[in-house]
Amino acid sequence: MIWQLVDSSGIGGIESHITNLALALNGAGHQTRIILLKHHIANPWFEQLNHKKLDWDCLEGSFKSLRKALEIERPTLLHTHGYKAGILGRIAAKSLKIPVVSTFHAGERGKFPVSLYQTMDEWTSCLGGRIAVNDIIAKKMPFKTQSIRNFIPPFLPSPLAFERDPKDRVRGIIKPLSVGFVGRLSYEKGPDLFCEIAEQTTKDIPFHMFGDGPLRAELEAKYGSRITFHGVATNMENVWPQIGLLLMPSRAEGLPMAALEALNHGIPVLASEAGSFRSIILQNETGWVHSIDKLFQMVLEIEKWAASSTQTRITLSQNCMADVQKRYSSEEPLAHISNVYQKAGMQW
Repeated sequence: MIWQLVDSSGIGGIESHITNLALALNGAGHQTRIILLKHHIANPWFEQLNHKKLDWDCLEGSFKSLRKALEIERPTLLHTHGYKAGILGRIAAKSLKIPVVSTFHAGERGKFPVSLYQTMDEWTSCLGGRIAVNDIIAKKMPFKTQSIRNFIPPFLPSPLAFERDPKDRVRGIIKPLSVGFVGRLSYEKGPDLFCEIAEQTTKDIPFHMFGDGPLRAELEAKYGSRITFHGVATNMENVWPQIGLLLMPSRAEGLPMAALEALNHGIPVLASEAGSFRSIILQNETGWVHSIDKLFQMVLEIEKWAASSTQTRITLSQNCMADVQKRYSSEEPLAHISNVYQKAGMQW
């Protein structure tokens, strides 16, 4: 049994990564359980995990409850995600001689005291194996860390709508002319920049925000007449068909799962230069990357995309699916993760 340990109160990139990793490990014949350090009431992730039939459980939130659970169940390996799970998990696992590996997802340094915890997390990572979701994060680590990209499991469905357009007389993927934001409404993700772009874009192009966070109340009060705020989506399979273009004007990123999931559903991505966007997005083929210092360029890309022909948008969607399924399948990264597990001392 492999444990994936995290302290989660909602749905974000880390939760999507863990979900995909658990599905891939299970698909490869390795029993996996997702363990939350604490039961946060009304966590929408629970519904997703149940829908995907993944094994999960919650602890009491303390180091004592974690160590006791590890001592009783003795998983073959503990894989931690996030600074709190990393610090507590490594100490508990090492005290019980259980192999431990940690993945580092954050492309940004939080404010104090979070920055202090992140530093502690990085320096205590010497107690186990280390994985970063991109090269940028790996190079910032104090110890040698293997960069292993995020991925989309090959069995993840892509709900495509194939229709005949009477004007263009083509059969292809018809996506709505709407722009979406999917993620936490916090400064590093740039939801305020998303709103500024919406304000500068032609009013007949609808903008939708899916997610919650500290900036939501302020942004909804200011931009609620222009943008539809949906809150947290518990089932993303119902959300992707509503989005024609994913806009991600992030100030900091790792390797964002939302971008990979959008591409997998045939949705082009317009993003900033943060994190791994330049390696994920093929310029003019699966989306566009621009500096957030020049928001007008993003506005122009949206206007150009919305004015393009049905056939052009169909080709763009097909490019998105073909490329992400070619470059971001789970086979190669799962092999690398298995290698890290073995080096950490896990017996397969």
